[in-house]
Amino acid sequence: MYLTLFCNAGHAGETVYRCPDAQGHIQFQQHPCSGDAGEEIYVEAESKIWAPVPNAREIISEGSARQNKPRKKGSTRRGKSSGSDKSCWKAEQKIERIQWKLRKGYKPAEGERMRQQRRELEEYLRRFCG
Repeated sequence: MYLTLFCNAGHAGETVYRCPDAQGHIQFQQHPCSGDAGEEIYVEAESKIWAPVPNAREIISEGSARQNKPRKKGSTRRGKSSGSDKSCWKAEQKIERIQWKLRKGYKPAEGERMRQQRRELEEYLRRFCG
């Protein structure tokens, strides 16, 4: 995988003005600063360069980790389903019930069992309910 990086494409170079604002922060703009407070900077235009994506596998695994997060309350799955709609609905209801119990409070051993059950039901929904 490669990303294309563009740096000031188009012109041979650009003039940029480095201006302090009222709070003392620095701003860069295309128009001259008011008064003598700014500094004129000439920026060379650079061509496109190709850079490899760092740790592509790590980025992909982060994306799959996001999919494993619990869904928000009230969300429903729609789309193609190879499982019956009724069983998918029941699985969603079980997940919501587990989420409610986890929020309400539980004994330590019961909490681990409920989290495992939630993971299994979420996997069922991913596989059979779209």
